[in-house]
Amino acid sequence: MAGVAGLDEPTEASVIAELAGTVGAENAEMLWVIVCRRLKVSRPVTDPQHLIKATETLMELGDVLRVSGRSAKVRLITYRALEAALPG
Repeated sequence: MAGVAGLDEPTEASVIAELAGTVGAENAEMLWVIVCRRLKVSRPVTDPQHLIKATETLMELGDVLRVSGRSAKVRLITYRALEAALPG
């Protein structure tokens, strides 16, 4: 379902799917569990701030994850900026 400016709102599932494109579905799920445990957040992660923090944590886990995490973080931040800037 399209949200702000015709873009889908980033979700835990979309972040994991993006990560799976880099490391495979099983590894993406495992990494997401590790990140959530490290941050002490429950799944599914729905709070945008927790999603952003999770992407930052992914970025700390290595070069490949840094790229995937940064990409997801940019999408999350961009969506929130558009959401704040555009009239409801």
